[in-house]
Amino acid sequence: MANYRERLIKSNYKIKGMDLFENYSLKKYNTFGIDVKASEFFSFVNIGELEEFVEKRSDSSKPFFILGGGSNVLFTQDFKGLVLHSKIENIEVIEENDRTVTLRVGSGLEWDKFVAYCVERSLYGIENLSLIPGNVGAAPVQNIGAYGTEVEEVIVGVCAFDFGKSERVYLTNDECCFRYRDSIFKRKTHEHMLITYVDFKLNKIPPHRRKLMGYRGNILKKRLKHYTNIVLDLIGALRTLKFNRKKKSIGIDYRILRNLMENLGFISLKKVRQTIINKRNSKIPSPKQIGNVGSFFKNPIVCMEKANKIKREFAGAVIYPYDTKNVKISAGWLIKNIELPKGYHKVGLYKDQTLIIVNKANASGREIFDYSQKILEKVQEKFQISLEREVVVI
Repeated sequence: MANYRERLIKSNYKIKGMDLFENYSLKKYNTFGIDVKASEFFSFVNIGELEEFVEKRSDSSKPFFILGGGSNVLFTQDFKGLVLHSKIENIEVIEENDRTVTLRVGSGLEWDKFVAYCVERSLYGIENLSLIPGNVGAAPVQNIGAYGTEVEEVIVGVCAFDFGKSERVYLTNDECCFRYRDSIFKRKTHEHMLITYVDFKLNKIPPHRRKLMGYRGNILKKRLKHYTNIVLDLIGALRTLKFNRKKKSIGIDYRILRNLMENLGFISLKKVRQTIINKRNSKIPSPKQIGNVGSFFKNPIVCMEKANKIKREFAGAVIYPYDTKNVKISAGWLIKNIELPKGYHKVGLYKDQTLIIVNKANASGREIFDYSQKILEKVQEKFQISLEREVVVI
């Protein structure tokens, strides 16, 4: 990793005019559309601007908050401090061979624009994360994931600016301590680090060819193993087939179906992306239409004993595998099976997805927070399970 650290330290950026504003509205910087203000707001287009700002800033005692696209934050009040906003959007190839390419991507680039960039260039690895809102810099913080893919799988490392030491640092994938919707950047020990770039290693070779190459033995044995797995995937997909008479629709486990299509090599990278986009649009409202941050709650992780008890009491419990000792219980299912809070007219749950809280009529951040708190309390009361918010509350 020495070459990464060396490139990071030796990088030279031209300093341009800096943007610093006082009493600045954050309404367009949070997807709930909460109209709050920051005492100070500073945006920068390169690391040089950020370093110059830190060097010249006279009052460093004020609290600061790092804000990207605002797709995972709930402001309950004005922020009495400095908000820092990255506008670094460049993409640079830093390593490449016949099979893979490593890209260094600016933290201020919109995440879905980066996914589109990769798909257009036939780079595999993040297509399942299409249409996730937010910027690139938030991806490692939250360890974003969807449809069987988590971003930690393709992150090589993260470039950051350490405000405590006023220096640039580089954290490898291991040093980021990725877990389910979690990373070291959420810890108190690293909250003073601002992500400037993220390094992603993506594949040039389609999944079905990579899987075929990964099997042992001669080409005949490899193909036999490959086609055996295709048959098993097909059986698995058929077992998840469900018919919904009310909606007149057919459902199937997308993760198994995707694996089958990848093994067959029938589905193109662009088709995968479009399928994901269509699926997300059918379940998740656009923040441009109604204020929301996508999934508001995490799927809780519980031990097998707890999960078995819930299955005995509630036959329809939705449970996913996690590891050898624990499972994930659908937060959406838990919320669907409680009595929802009453008396809230400006905030509620999205009609097609109980994981999503929506700002229906210019609700305040405090109203949204209180509504979510009532849900947490009701889930705890009925299931003795502590739900956790994905959103960062300010």
